Amino acid sequence: MQARREHAAGRLIEKVPALASLRLAFVEARASGWRGGGYVRHVDLGRALALFELPCSYVHCQGGGYDRTGDLLGGLRTQRARFEGGHACVGRCGPIRCTRMLYFEARAAYLPRSGPAAEAPAPEPEPPALAPRFASR
Repeated sequence: MQARREHAAGRLIEKVPALASLRLAFVEARASGWRGGGYVRHVDLGRALALFELPCSYVHCQGGGYDRTGDLLGGLRTQRARFEGGHACVGRCGPIRCTRMLYFEARAAYLPRSGPAAEAPAPEPEPPALAPRFASR
């Protein structure tokens, strides 16, 4: 099933050909204030799929995870240099829904446009820093 989704998604560079670099920062948290360790992923554009599904890290969560494909592709296709979002886990912990959330920040650079309306190339993205509301919990 996962292989079928990966094949159907295609390559990221095919979906967003102007993309020059992409860094993704992730933090998992709960409404209770718990904040897990975050991490940064530097995306290898030569190999990356246009599929951004991440599992829930809670060991007792069943069927959980986060699909950020729509948010990320939307921001990249409109050539946003920086954007962020969050999503609740879709899994269950016994009879109740999982309470974890995944927050992300994307920083991207794009190839310069050619033609008379060409703009200067996007600057190299700064190191990712998640929104302050998540940094101090």
